[in-house]
Amino acid sequence: MPVPDEILRRLAVHIHRLRLERGLTQEAFAHELDMHRAYVGSIERAEQNVTLKTLAQLAGRLGVDPADLIKPIG
Repeated sequence: MPVPDEILRRLAVHIHRLRLERGLTQEAFAHELDMHRAYVGSIERAEQNVTLKTLAQLAGRLGVDPADLIKPIG
C-alpha cells in the first residue's frame, strides 16, 4: 500500500501532465475551478493534501476518473 507522500506525488504528476496536455496554465486551470493559482501550484508540488471533493473537481475538469489521478505513475 502506498504511503501518503507517494499518493500526493502521484496526484501532483498526473495533474501537472494532464493540465499541460490540455493546454492550460495553472492560472487558467485554477480560475476554471474557482481556486487560487497558488493552491493549484501547491497541489502540483505535492505539498497540498486535497479533500475528496477537490479531487473530484480536479478530475472532472481534466475529464478523467478521480482514481486516475492517484494511480501508479508509468
